[in-house]
Amino acid sequence: MQNDPSTPSTAQTAPANSAADWVEGDPAKVTLAMDGFSKALADLHGQVAKLDSTSASNFGLISQVIAAMNERLTKVEGGCAGGKQGGMAAVNPNPIPGGARAIEASNQLLRLEAVQATNSASSVNLAAHLDYLVSEMLDLQLAQAISALVEARTQQDSGTLCRYEHKVFSQSGEDGIIAEIFRRVGTTNRVFVECAPGNGVENNTLYLLTLGWKGLWIECDPKNFDAIANNFARQIKDGTLFLDQGPALAENFQSLLDKASIPPEFDLLSLDIDGNDYWVWKNLVRYRPRVVVIEYNAIFPPGCEWVMDYDPDARWDGSSDFGASLTALERLGGEKGYQLVGCSLNGVNAFFVREDLIGDRFSSPFTASHHYEPPRYYFTARKAGHRRAVPRNLRQTSDRRDG
Repeated sequence: MQNDPSTPSTAQTAPANSAADWVEGDPAKVTLAMDGFSKALADLHGQVAKLDSTSASNFGLISQVIAAMNERLTKVEGGCAGGKQGGMAAVNPNPIPGGARAIEASNQLLRLEAVQATNSASSVNLAAHLDYLVSEMLDLQLAQAISALVEARTQQDSGTLCRYEHKVFSQSGEDGIIAEIFRRVGTTNRVFVECAPGNGVENNTLYLLTLGWKGLWIECDPKNFDAIANNFARQIKDGTLFLDQGPALAENFQSLLDKASIPPEFDLLSLDIDGNDYWVWKNLVRYRPRVVVIEYNAIFPPGCEWVMDYDPDARWDGSSDFGASLTALERLGGEKGYQLVGCSLNGVNAFFVREDLIGDRFSSPFTASHHYEPPRYYFTARKAGHRRAVPRNLRQTSDRRDG
C-alpha cells in the first residue's frame, strides 16, 4: 500500500500550544474547536477501518500464496524423489521452473508481509494520533466545564479568585490564584515554604522559583527527594532553594524553618501533606506567613467541622480519611488571624490571607459557605499544554514585573 499523504505519522508533532490553551475562557472557541476535533476523530476512525479492511484482505492473499507455495514445493520435492528412483523427468519434466515458481511465490509472500508490516505501522501511527486527539478532546471538555464554572462564579461574585486560575507548574490552577493574591497584597521578601513539593515539577511554588523567589521544600519521599536534589542541584548549591527531607510534623515544623533561616513573616506557606496539615499549621506559632495555601477535605460540606486525629506516622492510603474540612480550617485560620479568601475549583486547596492584608481586596464574607468548592478531582487530569519538565534555566526566565 502506498503512503496516503493524508495519513498521520509519528513524525507529526503537537502544536506549540494545546487546543485547550487556545480556547481557554472563550466558550465560542471551545465549541468550534470541539466540532473540528469531532470531524477529525470521525475521519481517523474511517482511516483505521480502511486499514483494518486492507490488512484482512492482505492476510487472505498471504494465506493463498502460502498454500500455492506449499503445493509447488511438494511437487519439487516429489520430482527430486522420483528422479532418484527412476528419472526425475518421468515425474516432473521441468523441475527447475517449478523451483523458480516456488521461489517467486516465496518472494511474493515476503513482499506481502512487508505491505502488511507497513499497514501495521500505519495502524500504530493512527492509533497514536487517535489517542492524542482523544486526549485533546478531554482537555477541551475540561476547559469547557471550567469556563462555564468561572463564568457562573464571576456572575455571582466579580471578586472571585477562581477566574484567575492558571496552571503553570501547579496541579490545577493554583499558580494563577497565588499570582493574583500577591498582585493584590504585594510581596515583601519573596520567600516560600512548601511541604510535599513532589518531584519538583508539579507543585505550588516552582513557578515562583522561576520568577526569582527563594524558599524551602520539605519532601519526605526518598524518590522525590533524590529527584529534587538531582534536578535542582544548582539552586540548592547557590542557596536559592533549601531542601529538607523532614518529615513535616506538628512538633518539628518550626525547627525545620529555623534550620533553613526562613524569615518570621515570609510571603507564602503551602501545605499539602495529605493528613496532618491542620495540626502542622495549628502549631506554627513563631512564624506568620502572609499567605497560606492548605489542602482541605472537600467531601465535608460547609458547616461540618471535621479534623483527622493527629498521627505523626500517618500516610495517606487513598481514602477519604485525611486532613480537615474547610469549616474546620476556616475556624483555625480565624484563631490565628487569617481569613479564607477562596478555594481552587477542583476542591483541593484553600487560600488564606493574613487579616492585616485583607482590606477591601477580597470577596467577603470570608466563610466556608461562601468560598467552598466541592471535590472535582477530575479537573487535575487537564494537561493545559505539554508534559511539564524541570525548567533548564530558572534565572533567565525571571519575570521582572513581579514584586
